[in-house]
Amino acid sequence: MIHPLRSKSRRIGPAVLICVLLLGGGSAFWFGLQAFRTHADEQSQEDASDTVLEDALDTSLQNLPSIASLISSSGAGDIGRATRVIHEHVATIDVLVALPAADTSVYEYHVWLVKDGLADVVDIGVLTARADGTWAGVFTAGPATGVVDPALFSEVVIMLEPRDGNDAPSGMKVGEGKW
Repeated sequence: MIHPLRSKSRRIGPAVLICVLLLGGGSAFWFGLQAFRTHADEQSQEDASDTVLEDALDTSLQNLPSIASLISSSGAGDIGRATRVIHEHVATIDVLVALPAADTSVYEYHVWLVKDGLADVVDIGVLTARADGTWAGVFTAGPATGVVDPALFSEVVIMLEPRDGNDAPSGMKVGEGKW
């Protein structure tokens, strides 16, 4: 004969084991889910900080100057430089060149921005003679001056233009450079 307590323990034992396994499995699932959520939140925060860092890097790179060596159109070599800094779709362009003296009552040295393939040209201003014999100018190019995106203009050209009121390039090219 089987003892009555023993038969109850045989029935309760597997039930307890199943409960322990279910609780343990449920707990393991719960902790795994929490770890997954925590990792996903951390990854999301890293991605957000990476985006902020990339935006800051793009902005800081955008503010770095681009320098164009200006070469004489006559083949005489390097005549100066043009520096361009773009910030929020507005470029500041600084030009310093060694050019021959010109009768400024008849001629002016104009600075032109040029897109690749002469698709578009924009006159950004006139150079001023300096006491040391060089010519210089600081110009702004942006939406307010008719240049929607100054980064699209990859070349700077200097031309000796007659003072004739003509807005189109009509003079002689004396120097050019690419950014």
